[in-house]
Amino acid sequence: MIAKTNTPRVLDTSALVHDPKSLLAYEDDIYICLTVLEELDNLKERREKSVSADARVCIRMLEDLVNGYDAEQMQKGIELPHSETGKRGKLFIGVDTNIDVDDSLKHGIGSDADNRIINYALQLQKRLAKDVSIVSRDINMRLKARTIGVAAEDVPVDHQIADIDLLYSGVQAFEG
Repeated sequence: MIAKTNTPRVLDTSALVHDPKSLLAYEDDIYICLTVLEELDNLKERREKSVSADARVCIRMLEDLVNGYDAEQMQKGIELPHSETGKRGKLFIGVDTNIDVDDSLKHGIGSDADNRIINYALQLQKRLAKDVSIVSRDINMRLKARTIGVAAEDVPVDHQIADIDLLYSGVQAFEG
């Protein structure tokens, strides 16, 4: 099942590790920032085999999705593959390392990475002039995001897609 709300979503590391296929669980545009990519890279070497395996699966999925695109195209958005149940939005890989930190997060306690991801979502919300939602398994991160005015949600169980959605459908369209 693919969720449609017309709300851009910023996926947190915890959401991607919990379910790497959450990249494909929404019709809306998906945003991932460099901080999330760095956290995924750090997780792939963990002793907890399931966490490191899921991080590797997610990294491979991202590589497959962005393969052949340059930095400019990734920032403009890459069309995500359609499913049998609906059209997906675009995947944006954003640079969050050069964004000024909002005053509400400058002296924040807790994870620096969480604060950078929340800041990325807040600045994205301002730039797009529309609501943005962070998808995270981290309850505290969701609370912090909501406190500064960014919507936040957990990874819904009913949005998980089956492996069959990732298989080749047997149909390919050619232009011309």
